[in-house]
Amino acid sequence: MILGQASKPARGIAALLLAAIVTAATAGTSAGAPRAGAPRFEQTPLVGRVLVVDPGHGGIDGGCVADGHLEKSTVLPVAQELTRLLRAAGARVGLTRNQDMELGHMHPGPGSRYHRDLAMRVAVSRRLGPDLQISLHANASRDPRAQGAMVFYQPGRPDSRRVALWLLEALKDLMPGDQNAALPGDFFVLRQVPYTAVLVELGFLTSPVDRKVLVSPEGQARLAHTLYEALVRYYSEEGRSVELERHAPRAAGAAPALLVGPADLAEGMSALHPPCHEPDLWPVPQRTGDTGFAGNSGGGRVSVR
Repeated sequence: MILGQASKPARGIAALLLAAIVTAATAGTSAGAPRAGAPRFEQTPLVGRVLVVDPGHGGIDGGCVADGHLEKSTVLPVAQELTRLLRAAGARVGLTRNQDMELGHMHPGPGSRYHRDLAMRVAVSRRLGPDLQISLHANASRDPRAQGAMVFYQPGRPDSRRVALWLLEALKDLMPGDQNAALPGDFFVLRQVPYTAVLVELGFLTSPVDRKVLVSPEGQARLAHTLYEALVRYYSEEGRSVELERHAPRAAGAAPALLVGPADLAEGMSALHPPCHEPDLWPVPQRTGDTGFAGNSGGGRVSVR
């Protein structure tokens, strides 16, 4: 999306709002004494790293809905706990939102509220200039049997793919399923930043199995700890030297990843309201991806993102 020119007063207001949200996002990121039981700074590879944690949706944008549970309310506690763990380990961490709010009203550019919200998330992230941006979402499907965590990365970015593989390696034990995969995806929040970035679908709200983990405080804490441990391993010597080639691309001719389009959503997902995204924000379908570990058939994969 190419943003249009805003008036000088609007740009000034936007700059003040951006400065305020960045200040709020990074509050408490200075290295201090970690909480009891937290790792000592000198014992973690996260010391001095700058990360952005981006919990999706918020405010009037609830994201996916299933069985009365909203995506926006599912991912925020995970993001907050992950941020706490990362800061305790010596990282500097910014949140694109730390409460139930959307950011569209803070961006002066044209386009829908959805576009402005995404543009503001990117603006906050770019202002912080992180080593890594990790966006957190929850998935949905017409088929309640679809379950498992998925991680997306921008096509053509090997560092982002590597992070995606490490995150999936950790998440597939907590959130297993036929959808476990690290896949290329052309998302706005991934392609509009020049640094390493991934988008994590923690699980399917439409799956009764995944939902038990996604909506419970205990499950949300486990998800945050799993992501944290994966990032520690990624930034360690092990993460720099070990290749997770078990997540190899499918062989030529294998079934492609199936990214459900807006027409499919409107036709078959009436139980999910509102839809997770505006149609023009959907990623370009990719025909190859990285499967899960041995035993995953790699076929019939479904994502509404």
